[in-house]
Amino acid sequence: MKFFKQKHLWIYGLVALVAYFSFLHMKTYQDFEALKKDETAYQQKIEYELAKQNELNRLEEKASSQKTIESIARGSLNYLKEGEILFVDSDRQ
Repeated sequence: MKFFKQKHLWIYGLVALVAYFSFLHMKTYQDFEALKKDETAYQQKIEYELAKQNELNRLEEKASSQKTIESIARGSLNYLKEGEILFVDSDRQ
């Protein structure tokens, strides 16, 4: 009879260990899935910011070119080269 009670204790212990490790595995898996979702979200943010940085770099290169600076000076400041005549539209004010 004593052996029978000890056998049941081992079975209960094994069942408890299996249940405990199953719970740990489930919790770890849920945490891992949450981290994968966060990683995906952060990766998308990084790609967006890199694209924005590339666009700003392209605009900076374009804005610093001599042709763009001259275009802005001609349009905003009415800058003229030698021999050019400025036409002013009287209807545009």
